[in-house]
Amino acid sequence: MVFIGLSSVLSSTIQNATIAAASFPEGRVTVIDSRNLSTGIGLLVLKAAQAAIDGRSSAEIKSLIEPLITRMEVEFIIDTLEYLHKGGRCSSVQHFIRSLLKIRPIVKVIDGAMISTDKVRGKREKALHQLLDNALAQKNDMDTEFLFITHSSAAEEAAYIKELIEQQTNVKQVYITETGCVVASHCGPHTVGIVFAKK
Repeated sequence: MVFIGLSSVLSSTIQNATIAAASFPEGRVTVIDSRNLSTGIGLLVLKAAQAAIDGRSSAEIKSLIEPLITRMEVEFIIDTLEYLHKGGRCSSVQHFIRSLLKIRPIVKVIDGAMISTDKVRGKREKALHQLLDNALAQKNDMDTEFLFITHSSAAEEAAYIKELIEQQTNVKQVYITETGCVVASHCGPHTVGIVFAKK
């Protein structure tokens, strides 16, 4: 059995899973720290599931997935800082200033943590195109098997980005997913992300 869990930087899930796995015979449960979240985990799970269908053992799946973790690209835009502020992840001053200036942060998962890499000022469309441009700048390095567009109450924008990704890359399967309740509650509605692995 293989368990791929939420980043150990963001949660104690991996620690708890490791403790639980120790209660079974050695090798029965294989725990993998995704160093990721939400749809980033989903992409790794798809890769692991395909390996299992191909007859790979748990140890072989771990050897396949762990190098892939460092090649994951997960980036998303947050439309409002209100929910980060309510969750204590953004001070009142930051919230006020960034809201006043209409700054939309672009957040990237780096080594298991969420890091703000860009702050786009102005209209939402500008931030969406920056997110798309960031992904397309790496199109020659994309693993062409899967790519995900993930969103929270932003189906139209997700469909728009999916269409452009399909037109401008060689990715075989572009999926649209909705973020889970934890990510949605922290980041708020109209969050949009692009998730893929590099070769």
